[in-house]
Amino acid sequence: MLFLRGAWEPETRVVTNMNWSEFFNMGGYAFFVWTSYALTLVVVIANIISPIMQRKKVITLIKRTIKREQLQKQNKV
Repeated sequence: MLFLRGAWEPETRVVTNMNWSEFFNMGGYAFFVWTSYALTLVVVIANIISPIMQRKKVITLIKRTIKREQLQKQNKV
């Protein structure tokens, strides 16, 4: 096996004065980076809101069922 010493060493760049514009530009990959962040945020928010909404629907359904059963018992008596 051939090992090349120093053939693949990562570049070490020190960024000293990065302004906000350069940060938000992300080295020219801003569209892909910020779209990824936005989609991730949408999925996280959906994962938080969806169970809450489902829980409310289930509770409403249970309350209706209980009320209907109580009315049926009253009508039989």
